Amino acid sequence: MREVIAGLALGFWQLPEDIPAWQWCEKHIRLLSCPTPRPGSYSTMLTPYVRSVLDAIADPRVREVVLCFGSQTGKTTTLMVGASWLISNTPGPFIWVFPNDRLARTFSAERWLKMMDDSPTMRALLPEDRRRWTHLSQSFRNALFIFTGSNSPANLASNPVRFVILDEVDKLALKTVREANAVELAKQRAKAYWTIRKILETSTPTTEDGQIWQDFLQGDQTRSFWHCTKCGKEILPVFSKEMSVLPKQGVESELVWDNVEYGSDNWEQRTRDSTRLQCCHCGHQMTESHKTRLLREAVERPTVQNPEIRSFHLSSLYSPDITWGDLVVKFRKAKHSLDGLQGFVNGELAEPWMQQDEIKERREAIVLSGDPAAGELACRVLTADYQEREDHWWVCRDWFYGGHSRLVEWGRWTSDAELEEHRIRMSVAPDLTGVDSGHEGTAIYRMCALFGWFACRGDGAESWPHHVKGKHTKPVHRIWTERKFDPYSGTAHAGRKTVNELRWSNPGVKAVLKALRNKDRSPVRWEIPEQYATDEYFRHLDGEYEVDVYNPKTGKTQRIWKKRGRRWPDHLRDCELEQIAVAIRLGVLKTNDD
Repeated sequence: MREVIAGLALGFWQLPEDIPAWQWCEKHIRLLSCPTPRPGSYSTMLTPYVRSVLDAIADPRVREVVLCFGSQTGKTTTLMVGASWLISNTPGPFIWVFPNDRLARTFSAERWLKMMDDSPTMRALLPEDRRRWTHLSQSFRNALFIFTGSNSPANLASNPVRFVILDEVDKLALKTVREANAVELAKQRAKAYWTIRKILETSTPTTEDGQIWQDFLQGDQTRSFWHCTKCGKEILPVFSKEMSVLPKQGVESELVWDNVEYGSDNWEQRTRDSTRLQCCHCGHQMTESHKTRLLREAVERPTVQNPEIRSFHLSSLYSPDITWGDLVVKFRKAKHSLDGLQGFVNGELAEPWMQQDEIKERREAIVLSGDPAAGELACRVLTADYQEREDHWWVCRDWFYGGHSRLVEWGRWTSDAELEEHRIRMSVAPDLTGVDSGHEGTAIYRMCALFGWFACRGDGAESWPHHVKGKHTKPVHRIWTERKFDPYSGTAHAGRKTVNELRWSNPGVKAVLKALRNKDRSPVRWEIPEQYATDEYFRHLDGEYEVDVYNPKTGKTQRIWKKRGRRWPDHLRDCELEQIAVAIRLGVLKTNDD
């Protein structure tokens, strides 16, 4: 113990070398006997994207470093060399948490200890008495190091530590009735070092609610940007813009490949040979031979501001050990397997599973702005979605006699005055302007009363009875209903104005939208001008997917719509649903009930 205390005291007075952390690692770390694709002196030449990670680990201002990485991108090796820098330059106790004790023991014996012995700088910090060194507990001259499994709550909740390393956090033990989850327990151990703590975590993500994805979103969401080898403009490589659930940066450039028939002769090699990365600016197609240059000239940049939590995302497109063609072959095999695409999305794309396989190729009717209209104009409608935050959206659409329609424009709004300006600019009548009243209903009702708009909202009901005038028959059930009411009831302004609210059936109107989006099957044209058929627009429209839910009480299976993810936007989808409800209410769009 005296040797450890002396080492800690010496560490406090030692100044680290005045070089970046990644250069220190290249200078001092050797990987000779531990499993690695490139044995020898540690080098970031082929993985320059980890340099900013290592510098973040060394930065005293950074409290947490989160690596949401794909497979074979070097995430565990990065943690190993980063921990080596911390041991040598900033004294303190460590804990490294694995999913279980067996993995912790194997990692320590097969990788960690071998790297220590291979690296003279680290070997010099080992205790002279190796009997004080075990696979799960190690005392350096200036640091204490513990390896443990997340299935050992007693180890996770014992002595305080300054540094916490969490490996594959989405596989760590979950919360139980008697214990908090492993991540919470491990992080609690660093509370005593609150101002100088450092928490490092890495994993491939699983679901949107998974630990690594949530921690990534809380950080600065650093991405690695490349530059097109032809036009030189900045690009962000992605496997597929439609499948990616990451916040869009506007420069996403995706992989393309020849449509080689799956299972045909030599299809795998022909797919690999045809795979390219296509620049979103100039259309130039880059080959695998350009990857080294693209990696070397990359720029790692945060996409949001949070200097205390540095979070990094990296898919396997960046890996020097996996070709783009290999990824495409894996993708096509996953599509044809019983296991589906989740493993590919999690492991290779480093993104959470949000039913990306439900996003199909575009089947909507996309037209040019100069194309002739689908008929005689019946009305122009503006509908707006309203959220609790200032993230409001609107859609304006022309509806023609016969049920055809064409999107006029869509956009955002932040205040009622701004929405009114859009209405006037779009030449929409006030009584054909509807605002979603699902959030802050009273405020929306009074807003509608002020400007002469109407309120609208979706409902879980299948339909409502309507009595047809002049006919003594059973009521007709329709997928909408409406009511008038006083938004100022109970106040001094009561009785001055009334507001109309259109309520529509969620399942019924969503079924109509699904039919309209398929131009090959829809009986009417539901058109989207090319300039408005953007990735963002379709991302909103794809915000829900259908699933089968079994009801044990009735013994029947019901097909329902489910949100793709809590953070997946669907506001423009809501606006389009409101558009359909209005068109049905006006009788412009006919349903089987009419």
